[in-house]
Amino acid sequence: QELVRRWIDAGAIWSGAPLQERSKTKQNLTQGITSTAKKSAILRDSSVQSAKIDSYVNAHLKKEGTVLGNPATDQIFVRRAYLDIAGRIPTLDEYERFISNKGGNKRDELVHQLMESPGYVSHTLNLWMDALRVKSSHRKMQSDSYIVWLRKAIQSNMPYDQFVREQLSASGHIDNPETAASGYFIRDRQMPQDRVATTMQLFLGTSMVCAQCHDHPKDKWTQMDFYKLLAFFNGTITGNGGTFGMTDALKENGAKYKDGSIVTADGKKLHRITTEHHYKVLGDVVLVGGYGKVRLPSSYAYDDAKPNDLINAGTPFGDAVQMNYDRRATPEYAAHSNKVRKMLKKRDSALVDVNSRSNFANWATSPTNPMFTKTIVNRLWNRIFGVPLVGDVLDLSESDMGPSPQLTAYLISLMKSIEYDQKLFLKILYQTDAYQRESLDHPALGQMPIGAPVLQRLSSEQIWDSLVTLHSPDPDAGVTQGTLDRRNVMYVEMNRREGKNQFAFVSDKRPLREKADPKLANELTPDDKASLSKRASLVASPASAASFLGVFGQAERETIDDSVQEATITQALYLMNGEEIAGLATAKGKRGRQNSEMVERLRSSGKLNDESIAWAYQGVLSREPTDKEKILIKAHLGKQGKNALQDLVWSLVNANEFKLKR
Repeated sequence: QELVRRWIDAGAIWSGAPLQERSKTKQNLTQGITSTAKKSAILRDSSVQSAKIDSYVNAHLKKEGTVLGNPATDQIFVRRAYLDIAGRIPTLDEYERFISNKGGNKRDELVHQLMESPGYVSHTLNLWMDALRVKSSHRKMQSDSYIVWLRKAIQSNMPYDQFVREQLSASGHIDNPETAASGYFIRDRQMPQDRVATTMQLFLGTSMVCAQCHDHPKDKWTQMDFYKLLAFFNGTITGNGGTFGMTDALKENGAKYKDGSIVTADGKKLHRITTEHHYKVLGDVVLVGGYGKVRLPSSYAYDDAKPNDLINAGTPFGDAVQMNYDRRATPEYAAHSNKVRKMLKKRDSALVDVNSRSNFANWATSPTNPMFTKTIVNRLWNRIFGVPLVGDVLDLSESDMGPSPQLTAYLISLMKSIEYDQKLFLKILYQTDAYQRESLDHPALGQMPIGAPVLQRLSSEQIWDSLVTLHSPDPDAGVTQGTLDRRNVMYVEMNRREGKNQFAFVSDKRPLREKADPKLANELTPDDKASLSKRASLVASPASAASFLGVFGQAERETIDDSVQEATITQALYLMNGEEIAGLATAKGKRGRQNSEMVERLRSSGKLNDESIAWAYQGVLSREPTDKEKILIKAHLGKQGKNALQDLVWSLVNANEFKLKR
């Protein structure tokens, strides 16, 4: 142990490369396993960091006089790992495979396997869409291309600092695959103050909402602080980018827009184009990069400036930002449409674009920023353990390091040293003894137990995706299929053409997959129609309040992380009376579709016995039934005949245990 401690303190060097470098060993952690030897090396290296975290956790618990909890059983662990990493329960086959594995490293191996799975991409996408408040459709804005960008960023394991920086500094059309990160700014178009407040909360854990209108009554933030931040974004224009010359193309062909449709010269409405193609070229755009200056409001009432004064951008903490106000930035996409040109004319003629947004993005994501790394470390810890490591996830103080300052400092240092690799950071946490202990009851307000995860209710997406797992033989199907949205493909195709060629492409009534360039068509993502064979991340969201996901508390995405995990009577009625759930155990594959392994086994058995009862428990609750449970089930359901297995599965899905993560 002393040797390991000295090795870590010296920089955790292996194969001649320090941990602080993006070494080949570190890259292998996120790029998959090609051999047993490589697997063993990868697991061993990350386990060293996990052990260091446990040493800080255990020291804190000892100081507090808290006894270490018991290790979670394999049954608890496998279900917890699948829910936390893949966002769903394990299939019956996955459960059996893990339980029967006698290897000493099987938990670490499962963690690595799940981190590389499509399920990880799906679950992580749900979480980031909640945090970023992404809606598939919002104020006539279509976010499909932005969502595809987020999925690709997660799938490629984009470093977190780059992930944030690209969104904060993006300019261009949302449907352009190269600039779709602009969806972050378009989300709050015409709401610049809200955008500043949200950005500071989400990425820097700093709540400055009150300072929009006046000095913060309980914190140090002033209205001047807020407007100096607003200056970085002032002048950035967001809006509809126009139709890429389509208006001229329509005139040339005797067609026109009318009531949201394209009407041809002979008076026919091209409805198919309206619904499937036409609006694919009407995406939004982010123009220019910021003046770096802003005028104070006319209501400004403090002594450090006068109302309507022009002030320079500035930061409330961390390094000062040096701006070059003599360098003009070149507006992007200025020639795309008359709409864009009109938007650019509305700029303040007294100011010039200096791309100050990029300055802000670089400052915000810098390792020297005292809030950036701590904020993401706190968010990821909260994601895994169910409680923050430090304060409130969205309202931290620069000085607060939580109940275990040494642990917090180490995690911040670790995140920097692995260059903001979210996947590797999570993997190290999942491999800790702390994560693999029995869960704790939810703490009282103000308490932050760090010795084990807390008992949590599943999110709406986890419940939905777990039902998908009970239905489908491949619950992760389609999650990582395709890297382009339909709007991406339409954008690229339309930009290849002008005038009559644009109109000819739009007028072609063949499906987009057939008429687009084959290389583009092959990258199209699946459609977003909801069904219990499709993960929640593949369905348009947020769902309606009356839908399954809405009833179970899916985030409305009006504010950061606004999902609800409280139980309601309506939820109970959904699970009790849902047709898909009631017929789950005896469901026949429709139109040749296969069922899950659990359903197929129950159907082939056709009767209630110890074996079928065990399959139902393993498939739904990821555990074995107790002897008492088997006796009760046989006594109460034994006379149900062909409905016995159906009623058993229905009962297990309706049990509180199904909706909880232990």
